Amino acid sequence: MDKLLSPALRQLADDERQLLAAILQRLDGWEARPAETGRLREAIEGLDDLFLLVVTGEFNAGKSRLINVLLGGRFLEEGVTPTTQEVQVLIHGTAGTRRARSGYLVREIDAPLLRELHLVDTPGANAIIREHEALTRDFLPRADLILFVTSADRPFSESERQFLTAIRRWGKSIVFVINKADLLDSASDRDQVLGFVRGAASALVDGQPAVFMLSARQALDAQEAGDADALVASGWTALSAWLFGALTARERIRLKLENPLGVAEAVLAEGRTEIDRRQGLLAGDAQTLTAVDRGLDDFATEIRGNLSPRLDRIDRILMQIRERGEVFLDEHFRLTRIRSLLDSERLRSAFETEVIADAAAEVNREIDGLVDWSVDQEYSTWHTVEARIRSLAEGGAGTVGSAGGPGGFAARRQATIAQVSLGAGAVIQTFNARAESLRITADIQDTLTKAGLAEVGAIGMGLVLLATKAAFLIEFTGVLAAGVLAVFGLTLLPQRRRQASKQLRERVDALRADLRATLQLAFDREIEASGDRMRTAYAPYRRFVSGELDRLRELAETCDAQLLTIADLRLRIDRILDEPDSATE
Repeated sequence: MDKLLSPALRQLADDERQLLAAILQRLDGWEARPAETGRLREAIEGLDDLFLLVVTGEFNAGKSRLINVLLGGRFLEEGVTPTTQEVQVLIHGTAGTRRARSGYLVREIDAPLLRELHLVDTPGANAIIREHEALTRDFLPRADLILFVTSADRPFSESERQFLTAIRRWGKSIVFVINKADLLDSASDRDQVLGFVRGAASALVDGQPAVFMLSARQALDAQEAGDADALVASGWTALSAWLFGALTARERIRLKLENPLGVAEAVLAEGRTEIDRRQGLLAGDAQTLTAVDRGLDDFATEIRGNLSPRLDRIDRILMQIRERGEVFLDEHFRLTRIRSLLDSERLRSAFETEVIADAAAEVNREIDGLVDWSVDQEYSTWHTVEARIRSLAEGGAGTVGSAGGPGGFAARRQATIAQVSLGAGAVIQTFNARAESLRITADIQDTLTKAGLAEVGAIGMGLVLLATKAAFLIEFTGVLAAGVLAVFGLTLLPQRRRQASKQLRERVDALRADLRATLQLAFDREIEASGDRMRTAYAPYRRFVSGELDRLRELAETCDAQLLTIADLRLRIDRILDEPDSATE
């Protein structure tokens, strides 16, 4: 077609090719969408061909006979059963029929009309022969103009309405032809059918549709007989005047140039809708992940919230040691109990019984209870995380189709969710509460040991109290050697009691502060580690969502920019073609 165009239109056609190629490249780089990419390739190729007039409609509407009228002779077989088994492209020539690489038939016919345009005869579009309908629908996006043929005795059936609804997305110019007008008995009947089809067509196409009524049988007979009056009466003259009058060379060029843009718009609109669907789904996924994050924050807050009162209870246990110790010193540092003061082993035993008592066991119970409770909370939180991840797959089922096949968005999303869910499920299956409690207890013991609150290698939380007990008793019994009391008893004893009481308070207070800080640190570290383990479990899906959303934003921006370019090209077509003598050289 290029040789028919002016330089300005040739440049515009080149710009169209570049745009279509860019859209095609973007689609190929996004996901494999064979139908869309195939139609875009055909649209690019179609720019080099003659004007393509496609005749379609249900079988037995008289399409083949109407094409014979267009060609001016009985070139195509006619009948009451489907006579067109596959798409036939009619071009000028005498070489007969051959099959094109795309699979359709190319039939060369020596008819003058075919020097100016190509005609396409399609199988009937109906629910009876589905493979014929599929052939027709696949070929229609290539059309520059569609003649839609309906029969006067069953005008605009529901299946025809559905067929037109399916093809309107391509933005094609459609001319409606009501054939077999000779089956209607009166002018009133013809007017009624004409009005009905006009109304139905107006609901399906933009603007005021062109609708013609004729009898292709009478028109063909009149052509053969050379009867001009009969040709007018058949209704053919009005249709041919529109086709070959209103549809000038300039208008054919306009439709030829606009057709690929309509295909591109439809493909981009589909892509944009798909992008919106995916963005909506991923936005929901992101909200679910945010809810998981909040759940982990709640887990940490709840653990820390439960930690504080337990540490307060441990603190009270140690305060009670201090209080009992001060009472012990007051009662035992007296001259009346000098004999017991000189018996260090007896004094040590009394100190352990009256002051230390079962404090170590109480501290153990508090810490063990906190450890077990935190393990239960982590296990429960793992279940929540796994359930939320699993809900992503259930929530997205059917929302996005399988576009792109095995490597497409839906498949990649499901595979990532399955991977994350499987990992979380494996943790739950292998979660051993007893082992976790022992691990956390060992970590806490190690932290206490490094902080100097337990003997290296010691086992059991109760040993953290030995530092206080041993240090105090060493100091306590050291000043009570027999020779010392014998010489300084009356003056030294009250002073040493005050010193011992002060040391006891200082040591217990230091232990309280160190133990609280050390346990706080140990549990903070464990809370952080638990959260990190769970966040690591679903991190692959977070990366997937983030990456896909970035990719989709870029695609949406590109798609919107290309739609604007199409609108600009349409304006350029109108502007150039509206200039006198600008269409062809």
